[in-house]
Amino acid sequence: MTSGSFYLAPETDNMDLEQAPLWGNETVILDFCGGPYRFDGLSHSQAQAIRQRYRHYLLPQVPDNSIITRLHRLDEQCFRPIDTRGWTYERMEYRHALKQVEVAGLKLRTRLIFAPRLRGVLGTSLDDHPWFSGLVFENYFRMLVAYRLLSLGGVMLHSAGIVSGGKARLFLGHSGAGKSTLSEQAGRHGLLVLSDDLNVLLPEKKRIQVEKVPFTGTFAQQPDSRCSFPLGGIFKLVQGGTNHLDELGPGAALSLMLSCSPFVNEDPFRFDQLAANLSRILKQTTTGRLTFNRDGGCLRLF
Repeated sequence: MTSGSFYLAPETDNMDLEQAPLWGNETVILDFCGGPYRFDGLSHSQAQAIRQRYRHYLLPQVPDNSIITRLHRLDEQCFRPIDTRGWTYERMEYRHALKQVEVAGLKLRTRLIFAPRLRGVLGTSLDDHPWFSGLVFENYFRMLVAYRLLSLGGVMLHSAGIVSGGKARLFLGHSGAGKSTLSEQAGRHGLLVLSDDLNVLLPEKKRIQVEKVPFTGTFAQQPDSRCSFPLGGIFKLVQGGTNHLDELGPGAALSLMLSCSPFVNEDPFRFDQLAANLSRILKQTTTGRLTFNRDGGCLRLF
C-alpha cells in the first residue's frame, strides 16, 4: 500500500510479506465452495480458532488442487494504532494490478496472486486474539472466495438467501435495505435462511446453485450445515408500507448485482469478467423487485 494508508505504518509499504516469518507449522484445509482451501504457517491458536469457526468445512487430508494461503507474522509496529471504540464498519484499502491484488485492513495486510494459479499471502500481528478469526481471517477469506468464484463463473452477492419450495431466492440490497429483517421474518415462519449477508452462486451443469456459507450479518441463522439449492430468482429488496412484487428489468438487475458483488466489483482488471458472469446468471433466472413491510406477508409472494 502507500505511506498514506489508514491501517499501515509508512515503513510497511515496501515490505515483502513473503519474507516475514510464518506464524507456525500448522495447516488447516477447508472444503468450501470453489475450494478446497489450504492455510499453511498457522500457529496453534490460529489453527484452533479457524477449526472452531469453520468446523463444518474441515478436511482431514491435503488435496493436491487446494488454493493455498500462507500466514506470516508481522510486528505490531507494522500497523497504525487505531481507536476502535464505536467502530462499526471497516473499509479495506486496495491496490489492484493485472497479476495481483494487495489489500490492507485492520491488523491485516494481504496479497492475492493470480498466476500461474490463485494463491494468497496473509500477514497479521494477531495470534491468540478474538479479532483473528472473526475479523482478520474472515475478511481475508471472504475476499479469497469472491475472487475464486469469479474465476469459476460464479459470484458472491450481498443478499439475504431464503429457501422456499426447494429453491433459493436471493434478495439484494446494501446495508439498511432489510436483509436481516426479511431473514428474521422467514426464520419465524420456518423457512431455511442461508445467510442474511452474503450468498454464493456457482454454475453447475445447466443451472445455477446457491451454496450455504457461514458469512452472515446480524441474523442468528439456523445451525450450520453443508447444503445447496438451485437458484429460484434474484430480487431487489425495498422496505415499504405494503407487500408486493414488481418487475425488474435486465439492465436494473445487472446494475444491482454489480453493486452487490463485494471485493471484485472494485477491481478494474476483472470488472469485465464479473459483468460477463452476472449476465450469464441473469439469463438463467427470474428477477423482480420485492417491497415488504414487517408483518411477514411478503413471504406468500414467493
